[in-house]
This record gives sequence, C-alpha cells and structure tokens, in this order.
Amino acid sequence: MSQQTSPQLSTALYIHIPFCNSICPYCAFYKLPWTREGEVKFLDAITKECAYYKNTAQGLTATSIFIGGGTPSALSQDIMNALLDTLHKSFIIPEGIEKTCEMNPETITQSTLAPLKEFGVNRISMGVQSFNQTELTYLGRTHSNQIVFNAVSEIITAGFSNWNLDLIFATAPSTLTSLETTLNTAITLNPTHISAYSLSIESGTAFEKRNIPWPEDDADKAQYDYLISKLDSAGYLQYEVSNFAKPGFECQHNMTYWKLENYIGLGPSAVSYCNGLHYQNPRDLTQYLANPTPPIPQSPEPLIDQINDALTSQLRLRNGLNIKEFNTRFNLNLCDERHKEITQMQTENLLEQSPTHLKTTLKGQLVLDSILERLIY
Repeated sequence: MSQQTSPQLSTALYIHIPFCNSICPYCAFYKLPWTREGEVKFLDAITKECAYYKNTAQGLTATSIFIGGGTPSALSQDIMNALLDTLHKSFIIPEGIEKTCEMNPETITQSTLAPLKEFGVNRISMGVQSFNQTELTYLGRTHSNQIVFNAVSEIITAGFSNWNLDLIFATAPSTLTSLETTLNTAITLNPTHISAYSLSIESGTAFEKRNIPWPEDDADKAQYDYLISKLDSAGYLQYEVSNFAKPGFECQHNMTYWKLENYIGLGPSAVSYCNGLHYQNPRDLTQYLANPTPPIPQSPEPLIDQINDALTSQLRLRNGLNIKEFNTRFNLNLCDERHKEITQMQTENLLEQSPTHLKTTLKGQLVLDSILERLIY
C-alpha cells in the first residue's frame, strides 16, 4: 500500500494485543506480561496507528476484523472499550462482517463479553487446548474444565452463536485415549468451529529453551488421522489443514490470509499484506510505542515471492488451489511448469488434480512442507 492508497480500499483488519496474564511455554506469538502502564501506552500508540491509516487511506473498509494476541481479554475494560471506539471511528465497518475476538476461558464473563457484543463482535475464539488436566498443566494453562464449561455458558447467554475452540494435540502426555476424551467433550459443547494444532516447538519459546522434543512422527500422524475422522463424523468439515467447521462457519478472516488477499495488521509484531506490499510492525512494544506508524514499502514484493506465498497458503486449504485463478493472477501455467513434480506426487498419493483445483491428499497434509519444497519457484 502506498501513501496514495485508493479511498475504496477493502481489507481485513487484525489487531494484535500483546499482553497476557500468564505466558504459556509453547506460544511463539509476541506477548509480554500485562501491566496497567503498558496497556495505557499501547492504547495511545495504536490510536495513532489507526489515525495514520484513516488519514492515508480515507474510506478504508473492513472485510473482517480479528482481535488477537496475546490475550485480548487481558486488557482492562476501559482500555478495551476505548480501543473498540477507536476502531469504529477510524474505519468503515459494514454491518454483518465477521468480527472475532480471542479470549481465555477464565476471562469470559458477561462484563467482558458485553462491550464486544455492543461493538458488533459476532465470533469468539477460546483457547482451551485440552480437556485433560495433565496436558493442561504441561502446556502451562491455568484454567480447569469447569471454567471452560462456565465460559461456554456465558458465551451462549450473551447471545453469541458462532464460537471456536482452539485445541493442541500430540503433546508429550497426550495419547489417542486422552485425545478421544478431549474431542468428545469439545463436540458435546457444540462449538461452530474447532482449530486443532499439533504441538510445535518454536524458536524463542520456553519449550525450546527447555529442549522439549518435537512430537514423535508416528504419534503425531495417528492423532491427526483420528482427529480428522472424529470431527468429520461429528459434522465438522475440514476446510484447512488445522481448521474444522460446521457448514457455513468457516473463519472468513483466516481465509483472507490463505487466499493471499488484502489484510492490515495493527499493533506490535502485526503483519500486513496490501496491494502486493508485505510489511511488519516491530516485534517489540518499546519500538512500536516510539513509532506506531508502519514502515510501508513503496514497491511490491517480488512476484516470485508472491507466487510462493500463494502456493504455501492455498495448498493448506482442503479444496486446494484454484488453478485458473492462480495462473491468471500470476500469468503462468503451474501444472505445465511443474508437470513432472505434480505427476510424481500424484503417484505418491500426496496430491490430487482435478480440472479446476490442485490439492493435497490427507497423506499429503502431513508432509505439506516437503510438497511445497518441490513446487515453489
């Protein structure tokens, strides 16, 4: 996005709240412990960032909004209210678009949900991770199952009909039996969406510093296969590698990322991709506070990088990559240019090709990184 952005720009908006009440040892997102002083300064900085976009992209219209983190619900109520008010004043926010807020179970009450509801948030994403206490302790989570049950009741009472549960599988303590219990409990709670991720040991996390090993491949695959089958039988359609939804409840905001459409990130560490421009805010609150207006580049990222970004994101989707749209967008012929590689991976039962789409098989989803290494330009 240049300084002369079209006044009709439509884009998804992501707001990164960098505060948590406790730091989970597996989490690689930018976060730091909550302080009153920190959140007040953060509000001032993100208000300036919103004003920057309002002034340089007048008429910027949100296609979806996702308030993530960190833990958004760690903010004090007055700070959250002021943030929501700033968003309303800075951007055109059409009625009915998807607006998501991440929350931890122990922070979900009528008092924390009410301002979100008033703002128009219509989707809650709750970090549960597991319904097994041993696994919760291992992951550094501070809630109990009962707290989750209470939170679900609060969500329903507040009138939210669209909500997600985040789960993590293939942790050291987890087994197929414990995963079955977690999934049975999750399904009984009847969320509209479930995100389920295999544990990964990310750089800079406490798990990495403690030399926690990655999950064993066999255990990872067995649990992933079981999870897909279990959720499918319960009516949750897998539409992306790690995401399952009841029909019509796919996360529209995340689809923006996977389709490589416009999105703007606000707050420290937030990433943006807009009109072919890819940029990121400082992954440091102090640096962000000093200069919250984003360093927008003046020329798009190289076409080869855009092609590879699109391959990487769209092959995560269960329906895969739309061949015609991909070729038209980048003026190439993917299936001709990668004919040998695609044919070989079809033989290996890693890829499937139809007249309209190229997609991974269930087997291919487990080795997506290696598939991409053979396809990228």
